[in-house]
Amino acid sequence: MRQNHPLRPPPPAYPFDTNPTTFEDIIANAARPLARDRRAAFVAEASAMIRESGITGEGATFRFLREIQKRFFDPPLDPAGGKYSRGR
Repeated sequence: MRQNHPLRPPPPAYPFDTNPTTFEDIIANAARPLARDRRAAFVAEASAMIRESGITGEGATFRFLREIQKRFFDPPLDPAGGKYSRGR
């Protein structure tokens, strides 16, 4: 096993920095496609659920947020009225 140099800090336990600012940034980015009136509720719920879940990785965080985001996303109306449009 390799010994650490006395002046060099030990490597982090996870390659992903799990400080709250990083999680807040990830949640804020996931909130961008949501309607403005739904963003605050999404951020509050996502923050609480991530804290409770104990997620420690970036990929797991994105997968977790994807499922929460689906509940808050309301696709925009399609003015062309295509086959799958809600605009008809």
